[in-house]
Amino acid sequence: MNLISCNKILNRWMPLITPLGVIIGLLLGSTISALTPFVTILFAFVTFSGAIKLKVKDFIAVLAHPSKLVIAFVSAHILAPFVVYLALKLLGVSSTNEATGYILLTATPIAVSSYIWSQILYGNGPLSLAIIFVDTILSPFVTPLTIRLLTSTEVHIDTSGMMLSLFWMVVLPSILGMLCNSLLSKEKVSKATPSLNVLSKLFLFCVIVINTSKMRPYISFSSKYLLIALGVIALVIVTFLISYAFGKLFCKNTSELVSVTVGGCMRNISASLVLAMAFFPPEAAFPVVFGIVFQQMAIGLVGKFIFKSHIKEMEQLEEV
Repeated sequence: MNLISCNKILNRWMPLITPLGVIIGLLLGSTISALTPFVTILFAFVTFSGAIKLKVKDFIAVLAHPSKLVIAFVSAHILAPFVVYLALKLLGVSSTNEATGYILLTATPIAVSSYIWSQILYGNGPLSLAIIFVDTILSPFVTPLTIRLLTSTEVHIDTSGMMLSLFWMVVLPSILGMLCNSLLSKEKVSKATPSLNVLSKLFLFCVIVINTSKMRPYISFSSKYLLIALGVIALVIVTFLISYAFGKLFCKNTSELVSVTVGGCMRNISASLVLAMAFFPPEAAFPVVFGIVFQQMAIGLVGKFIFKSHIKEMEQLEEV
């Protein structure tokens, strides 16, 4: 089996490989906690492996015509939080601490991992990177405002820490990747791409295992937690569909729609957990913990279903 075929198999099975990583992470728990510092390195490699296929001019073109960035921003920070808040109001649970946790899941910045899933679903690479860049820059203003409006609580964001994390996981590897694309011949980039694609999927699996393992002390099995977990899965699916429906009104092609949809629904849940534990009662952290466990799994399954025909078409083009 060659690397191109292996990558296609991994792409096809990622929605099932992801929950396997969740299970392994929960089983291993603290035994692999020492690997946590490697998450940044693994993320950086995954970003680099995608950026090496991008041209600098394509990235600049996205920033020069920011309409799709605005669409992703509106989906992520206006539509999704409002719909979730309205749903909690209609269910009569908006004043509970757990409800605050659900709101936190929609209030924090767009996740770095949205770039990875955009690539798996054949999204627009430059657009996905630009969405993460711009959203993270705006997050010190947007996140506290959203939380204050929907929970009446003042929070403070570690702006420098968030920016530093973004630099190592996204900015630097993206610059290096696009620089390599400019300096290396097209043949060399094409030759390296299959290996990088396979490794990026394996590294994403490792990230899921490591991040989930940190959640093991917070999770126990009871009917209460089962309901919270189901609520989190429903939230992820609903925000995905909101971003998809809104993006479909404005995106010219499916690759752009993939990037806008995934960017609009995936969140930096680690930031949500920090805010939940620092500013709210312990119960507010429960939905956030389950968000870490289930977000990527739900995105993978729904994304593969919604964009099934697009993925098939792109796979066929790769064979040509």
